[in-house]
Amino acid sequence: MNKQISVIIPCYNGKKYIAETLQIIAAESDYIGEIIVVDDKSTDGSAEYIESLNFPKLILYRLDSNQGISAARNYAVAKANYPYIAFLDADDLWTKGRTVALLNALETQGKPLAFGGIEHFISEDCKVNYTLPQVQTGYFASAMLVTTEFFRKVGAFNEAFRVGEFIDWYDRARGIAAPAIVEDIVLKRRIHGANTSIMEGNKNANDYLKVAREAILRKKGLL
Repeated sequence: MNKQISVIIPCYNGKKYIAETLQIIAAESDYIGEIIVVDDKSTDGSAEYIESLNFPKLILYRLDSNQGISAARNYAVAKANYPYIAFLDADDLWTKGRTVALLNALETQGKPLAFGGIEHFISEDCKVNYTLPQVQTGYFASAMLVTTEFFRKVGAFNEAFRVGEFIDWYDRARGIAAPAIVEDIVLKRRIHGANTSIMEGNKNANDYLKVAREAILRKKGLL
């Protein structure tokens, strides 16, 4: 069975952390078919920096305008060439062995998508107070491994949402298939001053309300 993965990294002003993120992916190199980075019109020189790294298996695309994480991920999914998709944000980290754990879960449980645990950590350069949540099962894009076929069956991320886009996608996905779950921590999520969904949660609260409204309409068969 072909177990190669298309790794998808949306990047907006991720220059500060992207090299560490890529090095973590390299530890899973036996399973990595390609790393697709989509630069969402960064203003910090991210694209040029990524190019300078000459990282193996990395393909860089640049969007002409800042379109948000959903658009960046969707662009990459359309380019993906391998049977599995794994997402990772430019500032977060995978854990060692996470790919094997998630692949095994897909095979043994006969599911098209799998999730593992998330552990948060505060970046050394973070200047804000934040209480870390407990380790939790991560219904979060970067804690998931999914077959490319199933992702495309569910459909793209809703590009109208700046936050909450994965909640919306997963609500559609679980209406088709339940996920496999592994107890291992598969994602270390970095907390820093620019986290869109964490630090700007109130600013984007309307998107979460829209996601909830669409989920209700979907359950009623009105979408």
